[in-house]
Amino acid sequence: MARSARRSRRRTVARHANLPRRNALGGILTRIIAGVAAVVLAAAGVILFNYNDLTGTIRDNAVSLQNDPIAPPELAAYPGAFNMLVIGTDECDESIRDFIGADRCSGEEAEHHLNDVNILVHVSEAPRRVTVLSFPRDLAVERPECTNDQGNVDLGGTAKINTAYEAGGLVCVADTVEQLTGLSVDFAAKLSFLGVIKITDAVGGVTVCVAGEGIKDAHTNLDLPAGEHTISGGEALQFLRTRHGLNQESDLARISNQQQYMSRLINKLRSTEVLSNPATLLKLASVVARNIQTDDRLADPVRMVQLALAIKDVPFEDIVFVSYPVVDIPGSDDLAADTSTAEALMSAIKANQPIALSRTGAGVIDESAPTDGVTTDPGTTDPGTTDPGTTDPGTVPGTTDPTTPVPLDWSASGQTAAQDTCSDGIQN
Repeated sequence: MARSARRSRRRTVARHANLPRRNALGGILTRIIAGVAAVVLAAAGVILFNYNDLTGTIRDNAVSLQNDPIAPPELAAYPGAFNMLVIGTDECDESIRDFIGADRCSGEEAEHHLNDVNILVHVSEAPRRVTVLSFPRDLAVERPECTNDQGNVDLGGTAKINTAYEAGGLVCVADTVEQLTGLSVDFAAKLSFLGVIKITDAVGGVTVCVAGEGIKDAHTNLDLPAGEHTISGGEALQFLRTRHGLNQESDLARISNQQQYMSRLINKLRSTEVLSNPATLLKLASVVARNIQTDDRLADPVRMVQLALAIKDVPFEDIVFVSYPVVDIPGSDDLAADTSTAEALMSAIKANQPIALSRTGAGVIDESAPTDGVTTDPGTTDPGTTDPGTTDPGTVPGTTDPTTPVPLDWSASGQTAAQDTCSDGIQN
């Protein structure tokens, strides 16, 4: 696969409308929900037989994000727009120790439970479109005051976003994301490392593409030669966690790798291989129920069906994965929000405008883009595209035309579910 394809001049246009959706992981729960919907619609009798069991399992682990009453859900598409937070926590388990690495699951490190994957899935009103927003774990944010389940109060302040779960659980992460983005978190769910493995296994694995030199990462014990691989079990976890096995070796490269995984998972879950197999779907629903913690608004299979019905027919080109815009903090490994680009992205979401990505993410190659030998480095303007900070041709500043793409600067990158990308692997 030509290394000149690592960066394309083509801009990715992702369309979305009014106020995700698509763990490492956010995308995972979104399409799992779609699976639950298909079970209800295609095999209603089977789901009803299991309804009480699934409901009880989910509600036992639910937490409350809001105090207002919850209306009983109806079996129909969720009305209006919504946002769902999906986080992945790095909790150690003896059965997966070899896939995480001895340094992470020993000593004091093993006692820390960080929200290393943070995804906000935004689903618009009609026409339905999905934006899956990933937050780098090293992003420095202003964390609000939070209280953990032991009643200990954390006063908040400037901290990495991945410390929020330890400070106050799923509620604290939701409050942090709301404060950062200005978007409300309507639903929330948490997956652990072990939960990711079980869910991937429930769908029979996910086929991913590896380019470059292949991925050989001693930090996660992942060894994948160049080519396509169907990954499951611990190997899927290694693929989602690898950073040193990717070109640029950054957390942003890891996010791009996860976006490829989520995109391919979407394609599989919407294929006949899964949607036409009630046994697979029921297994998936049961695995999800037993391996997630949700807020109390999501703790009902019928509510999950509502959300699934709202997004199940969204075209792949209207499902976009984008990393939250960030810049380096000089002299630090932490990242800071690129405020101007983030404001443009949030405004586009609120105003129901499409977004135009200037590039795919670090550590991946866009195999679906034209290859002409031209590469573009991050931080420079892509030939033939609008310069960062200027308006797109034909766009009148200050307007909110829902059909006009809003160009984002280089600090935001990603892909759509319609793009074919490959991980740009290295030997490490």
